[in-house]
Amino acid sequence: MADLHYADTPEYAAGHGVSADWALTGGVCHLVRTAWMPAAEVEKTDTFDPPGVELSMEALGGMAGAAEVEAEIGPLAAAYRAWIAERRAEVADRGPA
Repeated sequence: MADLHYADTPEYAAGHGVSADWALTGGVCHLVRTAWMPAAEVEKTDTFDPPGVELSMEALGGMAGAAEVEAEIGPLAAAYRAWIAERRAEVADRGPA
């Protein structure tokens, strides 16, 4: 899965027992070094907080039974289905690849 997610991200070195780091100049790697304290940039992700859906594990864990939990998180599945339909419509609007 990681190979798919990072297919466009080149790797110039791999550390064994220690991390590796590199520097690019003009898109070309000219420096590779060990990195005892590695760092990485991670893209920000936005959370989805649909209205009418209880997402608190504490609140869900305190509910009386499965029917109550299903009633509280059911709208999440509906929202996800709607999101999938929107993505499919976007792809269809682009036409054939």
